[in-house]
Amino acid sequence: METGYTDYYSVVAGLPLVSLEVDTPIKMGGILFWQGSDYKHFIPEGVHTLFETFMKGAATFGIPNPAYRAWARKRPRPKRKVKPWLITQSFSPEKLTFLSIKNSIKPSLTPEQLNLYIYDAVYCLYYAAHINDFRGRMTAALNPYRYIANAEIDFIKTKHWNKQFNYEHQIDSPARVKSTTTNNGLLKAFSSVLDAKYSSNDSEKAKRVIRAIWYFSNRFYDKYRAPLKRYGNEPEDAVFLVAAFESLLNVHEGSSGTSDITNKFRSTLETLLAIDNQYVRSVFNSWVNSLYEHRSRIAHGDDVTDLRWNDSFDLSPVAMGFLIFPDTVRRQLIASDFAPPDLQSYLEFDYELFLWKEDSLLRHIKDLLITISSEPSLDYSKLSMLTRSLDRYNTMRTEHVEENVNPPAYLPPTDPQKQQKLNLMKEDIKNLFDNKVKSDEKELTIEEFFKDQDSLSGTAYDTFIEV
Repeated sequence: METGYTDYYSVVAGLPLVSLEVDTPIKMGGILFWQGSDYKHFIPEGVHTLFETFMKGAATFGIPNPAYRAWARKRPRPKRKVKPWLITQSFSPEKLTFLSIKNSIKPSLTPEQLNLYIYDAVYCLYYAAHINDFRGRMTAALNPYRYIANAEIDFIKTKHWNKQFNYEHQIDSPARVKSTTTNNGLLKAFSSVLDAKYSSNDSEKAKRVIRAIWYFSNRFYDKYRAPLKRYGNEPEDAVFLVAAFESLLNVHEGSSGTSDITNKFRSTLETLLAIDNQYVRSVFNSWVNSLYEHRSRIAHGDDVTDLRWNDSFDLSPVAMGFLIFPDTVRRQLIASDFAPPDLQSYLEFDYELFLWKEDSLLRHIKDLLITISSEPSLDYSKLSMLTRSLDRYNTMRTEHVEENVNPPAYLPPTDPQKQQKLNLMKEDIKNLFDNKVKSDEKELTIEEFFKDQDSLSGTAYDTFIEV
């Protein structure tokens, strides 16, 4: 590890409820997040012993002693005293998260600006660390990240923190930043955003990205939330979510009135997400209308339980928004030059599945079948689109019928005629995949070709036939 951080960085804060489980510091603009075990690289040598004591105190929590109230009420009180707090410990002090800021930046910041810089970096870390948790029921709470303790050297030397850390343990479990967080370009992109916000350029785009991350993350302020189901969201979720989207997309600039804002939201997001399929666009428009209707009803105290935007899924417009937002951030980071064009998707779920209805997805598959079958030579791009559509339909009909899967269940058809049409389509696909193509001087069926390439497309074909 690089040494000599004390020449360039000064420790400013600690996150007692966040365990940093990575081996190297995480850069976020002018701030480094580092493990307590690395303190000798960040703390002046003459303060090492005192900082070790400080870390042990930071990892120690006080919880109310249930025996204290009964003892305090007794008259006369028993001679044996009962402590009002019981001491417990969250995790090893060596795993505590600390923040250091560049010495070249700190003098230019007022105390208020420094505090905001720290919180901006912490929110970005939270978002990046839990990006693939937002769709599930076990999303880590934001609260552990919001407890930020003063860790400046001058404050540590006062020893006033001796009484500071015996605070009541929060309901939330301590958060953990795992090594997988650093395996994508998201942290580097956020680092560029923070640099832009706090540089002389004072980037408005950077401010909007950070503001959107704040709004979005505040939805998860408390302990683990309910599963993403139609009626499982809290009322304020719609307000936080729409505010996050509108900040990120800057829809208010040049808009007048609610309908104008909604239309700008729709067109801007549709372009950013590259939605060009007529079937998907139709469902996407329905989602946008439902999302704004949901937010409006919340604001006016009306009922929201009857909102439906896609009959093929039991999914609220707010839950769908939480699936779309992370990819919107990724694309906006690229569009604003905070990330390279090849910034890979860090999502583990294909949200576009929910922008399809079963009927329209089957029509799309049939259209592709007709096109591929009528062309003289095989168009591998269209074949790839076909197999991807098959895979989506398989997911629609199989993976999401289980009770506790998030996002929630697909609504299976009950129309016998629809099943009959599906069976006929399966026969058409079987016939297509029996066609011969040349691959490396070998003649294979399309089905054999995909399996020979070790492609998931072959699996998609097999699964579709069995659905």
